[in-house]
Amino acid sequence: MEEEAIYRRIALVRETGKKAIQATIISKKGSAPRELGAKLLVEEDGATLGSISGGCVEAETWQEAMQMMKGGLQRRTRTLGFHLTEKEAVESGLICGGALEIYLEPVSPGFLGGGDIYREIVALQARGEKGALATLIHGEGGDPCSCAHDEPGVPGREGRQLFEMKGPILGSPFENKAWEDKVAELAGRVMAEEKPQLLELPGGLRIFLEPILTSPVLYLFGAGHISLPLSRLGKMLGFKLIVIDDREVYANPDRFPEADEIHAREFAEVFRDLAPHSSSYIVIVTRGHLHDELVLEWAVRQTARYIGMIGSRQKIRRVYANLMERGIPPELLARVHSPIGLSIGAETPEEIAVSIAAQLVQIRRERTPSMGSKSFTQ
Repeated sequence: MEEEAIYRRIALVRETGKKAIQATIISKKGSAPRELGAKLLVEEDGATLGSISGGCVEAETWQEAMQMMKGGLQRRTRTLGFHLTEKEAVESGLICGGALEIYLEPVSPGFLGGGDIYREIVALQARGEKGALATLIHGEGGDPCSCAHDEPGVPGREGRQLFEMKGPILGSPFENKAWEDKVAELAGRVMAEEKPQLLELPGGLRIFLEPILTSPVLYLFGAGHISLPLSRLGKMLGFKLIVIDDREVYANPDRFPEADEIHAREFAEVFRDLAPHSSSYIVIVTRGHLHDELVLEWAVRQTARYIGMIGSRQKIRRVYANLMERGIPPELLARVHSPIGLSIGAETPEEIAVSIAAQLVQIRRERTPSMGSKSFTQ
């Protein structure tokens, strides 16, 4: 995930004492190629990580970030607003024109004081836990303008607050108890929906809340002909890739050089070493019904966001019936996407891999996890 890489890079920048500016889309109107919360990190040598739009929008943001760093970060934070004509919109990826508001903030050591929230963000992501980051944005609200305006910042205050599912864990940028309660409530919603929100408060004060998510993990059970193209697609889509098969001749680095982990052992032996979480995706494409059934019985008890199993409807009915006889509740089986993948008429291993990858993207972009099969008895 792009944001995870950016937060890791910010943590490193802060450790080495270098200058860097983080640019974040905090509001938009009209069509745009990137969503709210998209980020671009600009370092003092001009190197970048991430993307907020492309075209002139990104170029101007980069130039402004470089100017901020050349000025010794004395201008503190800054907001850039863009109103684009139809021609400018085409050049920048906005389909029909529109407006973007981009918040630039130094992330170098010492800026805005306080504990190191970025290090804590990296730790949250490493644990596979969700969070929400609230950033205090000063200045008058309203529509973005075609020019830039300086933001004064808040001397002596961090301007950020980090939440986990249990509540706030670091930072305290708010002085009004009612506001703190509202932000905490909204942080919980942002974590649940995995969608950023801009909160407008009295006096022109605004708070941008964004979810802190971990990179999705793709568990590939089976290292056969479908997993080969699917692993490459999964890596291109930003998944951490874990391949599991009981045959070392199939599950090895030569066949899966892009894999982050490879387990060439009996499936039942590997289960205890795996820890799926809410950003995990489990794909079951082993070489036989018995192996699929074994893996599925384990998978439906996990907190994975997605579970998919390959097979005909006849096979699915038989596997589900066997699992229900062993006490697996029907509601757990209803989570499973089987037959796996989107219906695109796929026949070859590569086409099937594309259909599965498309379904992974579909589920990943949904704000709340979806159910799998509508009926486990069909």
